[in-house]
Amino acid sequence: MSEHPDRFRVGAALLAFLGVVGLYAFLQSPYFAITEIKVEGAATLEPESLIDRAQVRVGDNVLYLDLHAVAGRLVSHPRIQHASVVRRLPGTLILTVTEYEPVAVVELEDEQLGIAADGTIVPLTAGEEERLPLMGDVPEDKLPLALRTSALLPVTTRGEMSELGFDDEAGLWLVTRSGTRILIGDEAELERKVAIALELLAAGRWRLIDVRYPRSPVVRSQ
Repeated sequence: MSEHPDRFRVGAALLAFLGVVGLYAFLQSPYFAITEIKVEGAATLEPESLIDRAQVRVGDNVLYLDLHAVAGRLVSHPRIQHASVVRRLPGTLILTVTEYEPVAVVELEDEQLGIAADGTIVPLTAGEEERLPLMGDVPEDKLPLALRTSALLPVTTRGEMSELGFDDEAGLWLVTRSGTRILIGDEAELERKVAIALELLAAGRWRLIDVRYPRSPVVRSQ
């Protein structure tokens, strides 16, 4: 009688062992091999370059990837602000990135670089500097104002600006590529000032648009 419980325990242990071995073999099987890698959110960066940076390949086991490490490799690119990595079983890996959007160009050591709205310096793609205003002589404490102003501009309008600058008399100013000078002033009612300036800019050709006092904007014709 005493042998039956021992046989039962041995049988149960054997079944458990076989179950573990079977599960391990299943998880290692080609069923979970990566068959597709998707890149979402890339605006200027080539998807292939991001896949290379992520160090993932078709054929890798999707279950054994360290997703946090893969995302970290993506974020190490100076143009990427955020990154996330998601598995979609059985064999799809999705890399989602958010790129920094430069809102102006800065010149550092004879090199033109982009600067994002939060002040992060980022590399520019070929020709991108031609669609962004140059950050001129702006004091460090006024830089957030200048960046926010440029960020408020639609992308197409931002491309029409040649320079951002600041002086004690006019405050923050912009100059379009056609020569129109736009006076913004300080940060008070900034969104309203920018909205009015955009309306006036679209309404005609001006030598000067002054929205420092948004309740009474001033324009001067060319």
